[in-house]
Amino acid sequence: MEDGDIGHEDVTALWIEQWAADIYRDALAA
Repeated sequence: MEDGDIGHEDVTALWIEQWAADIYRDALAA
């Protein structure tokens, strides 16, 4: 069983969410 995969995907999703939010904020400020 590789329970770590689930946690890793959760972390990646959160990272992508933060990254997308930064891009969106920069776009509005441009």
